[in-house]
Amino acid sequence: MYRFHPEDAERRRLDAIVGALDPKGAPQAAFVLRASTAGTGRIGVLAASYNPPHAAHLALAEAARHRLGLAEVIAELSLANVDKEVSGAPIPDRLMMLRLVAEARQWLSVAVTTHGRFLDKLAALSPLVGGAEFVFLVGFDTLVRVFDARYYGNRESELDELFASARFACANRAESGEDELRELLEQPSNRRFAERVEWVPLPERYADVSSTQARSEVAERRGSWIIPEEVAEYVERRRLYR
Repeated sequence: MYRFHPEDAERRRLDAIVGALDPKGAPQAAFVLRASTAGTGRIGVLAASYNPPHAAHLALAEAARHRLGLAEVIAELSLANVDKEVSGAPIPDRLMMLRLVAEARQWLSVAVTTHGRFLDKLAALSPLVGGAEFVFLVGFDTLVRVFDARYYGNRESELDELFASARFACANRAESGEDELRELLEQPSNRRFAERVEWVPLPERYADVSSTQARSEVAERRGSWIIPEEVAEYVERRRLYR
């Protein structure tokens, strides 16, 4: 039987933050935790489902922070997904796991947004950070979707708007690396955005990590480098992914 833990009050606070956001309205965002380095330079945004947060998320955030000189990285969780329904651990629990991870990293913030498209994330987060330049941190598979016309009403004008205000940092993913990124950016419809995309290589062991793998290992209580210790402990306390 689950017993009350002091962090339950914080989870209720996060539940209230989520409940105050309207996914059917204009793009909105709220910070759950703000980094102590906030407001001193370019901001990285790592958008993911965090179901659960795992080592590859942190590896990309760390690599981009050092390579691009980011003062702050925002771990951003959306209430909506452009490709599928949100399922798995409840949103407040995902935010709690992110908060636990961020507490040990002074440069890491945690935010929740209402919409799944990067253009909408940009609109939601911009009013909260005072006009700083954003760098979205993505894997190669996500960058492919950024250029996919089916996510836009007017692909050309909306991509122009997105890349005018934000850059992208792309990491290798499974079998897709720098050569595949070059080929993607050399396509005629993508070429003009190439200078706004930077390459952030990760060791292969991180490039192969998936959320499905992370859920499987944490559900079976297998000790693994893939799952941060604070996340594994929270999953056990809340009996998630059973």
